[in-house]
Formats: sequence, C-alpha cells, structure tokens
Amino acid sequence: MPMPSNFVDEPLNFNVIEPYIASFDEICRVFCFSKKPIIFYDTCSFSRHSVSVQPKLIAEVLAGYSDLVFITRTVLMELSVSQESLHSNEIEYIKMLNAAGLKIYVLNEEQLADIIGKIQDYTNSELNVFLREAFFEMSKNASSISAIKSSLEKEKPKLFKKILLSESTLVYEDFFKFARSKKKNADSLAEDLILICFIILGATLAINPNLKCWLVSDDTRSFTASSSVLNFMKMRYLEDENKDFFLHLTTPRFIFMLAQDSGYTDSELVGMMGRNPGRDFKVGVFTRFAMEFDRVKTTPKEFVADVLSGEIENVLY
Repeated sequence: MPMPSNFVDEPLNFNVIEPYIASFDEICRVFCFSKKPIIFYDTCSFSRHSVSVQPKLIAEVLAGYSDLVFITRTVLMELSVSQESLHSNEIEYIKMLNAAGLKIYVLNEEQLADIIGKIQDYTNSELNVFLREAFFEMSKNASSISAIKSSLEKEKPKLFKKILLSESTLVYEDFFKFARSKKKNADSLAEDLILICFIILGATLAINPNLKCWLVSDDTRSFTASSSVLNFMKMRYLEDENKDFFLHLTTPRFIFMLAQDSGYTDSELVGMMGRNPGRDFKVGVFTRFAMEFDRVKTTPKEFVADVLSGEIENVLY
C-alpha cells in the first residue's frame, strides 16, 4: 500500500544508521529477560533530544534506566519527512544511544506479534483478540485511530471483519500497514500506534509481570489518550506487582525525575531540555501550596530553578 507522497517507509540514508541497529534476535532476548523499562521513543522527543545542548548525556542517562529503545516504523516515517532522509543530528543521536550501550531497533508495529510470541505460544486468534481490544479502545480516545476505524470499515471491510471476529489468520501486518498508509502531516498517529502496542503488551503481563514500558513523548495531545489507556489497563491487566508497567515520560517530567537524584548540575539539566534555554514552553505541574494541577508558561532555565528550589513539587507533562 503506497505511502502519502511526503512520507517514506524507509529514509534514503537508512544505510548510515543500519550498523547501529540491533538484530531481531538480540532485541527479543532483551525483551524477554530484561527487568528494565523498554523505551518507545516518539518523534517530537527524539528530535528535541537530538538537537539539545546535551544529547550525549541524555543517551547516557537513558542507558542507566533501560537496555532497549524502540523507534517504530511510523516514528521513522515522521523523522524522515524532510527530504525523505534522517537529519544529521538524528543520525548522530542514534550513534550516541548505541555508544551508551542501548540496543536500538526499528520496530514495524506488526512485529509485536512475533516478539510476544517469544514469551508465550499464543494462538493467532489470541493475538488478534489483543489487537482488537487495543484498536477499539484507542478508537475511543484518539482521533487518528477513530478515522482509521472508519476508513477500514469502508475500504477494507473483509479485514475489518477479521479484526472484529478475531479469526485464526493473523491480521497484525495488514492492520498496521493500512494504519501507516493513512499517515497525515501533524497528526499523532505514531504515538497512537505506540499506545495500541502498549495495550497489546499489557495483555501479556500475566505471564511477563516484570515488563515495563516508557513512552518518551513531548506531544501533549497524546497525554489524554495515554491517561485513558492507563486507566483501561488498570481495569483489565494491571496488578500491584506490575503497577509501574507504563510511564508517559515528557522531557520536563524526565528532568524533574533526574533533579530528585541530585547528581546533575543546573546547566546539565537545562542542557538536556533542548537547544534554547530561554525559549518559552508550557508544562503541567503541581506548584508549592497549590491545591490543584496548573499549566504554566516557563523556560528551561526557570523550570529547572523552580524544580530545584521546590517551587515545583510534581510534573505531569
């Protein structure tokens, strides 16, 4: 199925990053045995971190928390939208992540069925049930997935019926390829498909209770959807032993988390927030003496100062 004219399935300079991408067997071993969070990088955060003042430090910090970074196929499409190639900063950042010791893998979302098949010998019907539940749940919370659901019913009624009935023919490849073919400029499809992946992974927690996933994303549009997904999984899958399965980590929330460690200087924390320490941005926080959450306008310098002084007591996004 052809991509929209401004998106490509693979960047023209993919060969430059290929030596730094782990093999499928390597990432499956990490996925099955690591007790550290698996990082799913979204486009906006990946780009932001790659051009920050401290990209190498971010890579080293992430390597202290995780062993594996997934860049989904849809995220790669978004990163490559300019001239159908990855930017030099993004290439260098991938090299830094690799040098820090992280396994990096470009995940075709449909490969999730093969990966979780390494944990348990699920039938195709069982795997299709996981996808059906994730797809229909996300269609309630994300406009991009709702639009795909409508398009699927009209354009691919046989595939839609297979998903609905969870038949014995695996539908992951057909579904995710169709979803990616509906990619539009400035939509949130990459994050929304990642959240579908998270719901599918949540269904495996009964046999893989140590699994943890981080969505590293600064797209605040997806925060509502990710909150809804977390509530859904609490009702369906999460027990006390895996209550930390899912974390939506924005850059401000990441910096707040690191600031509690006291192992980083002010300039390092500010430098990890982006390229311009004086640029305004909005952040969702709880401030000292405030009775409720507030969305405030600040700069990286001001934000770090307020976190370190205790003026900001918690960060949502």
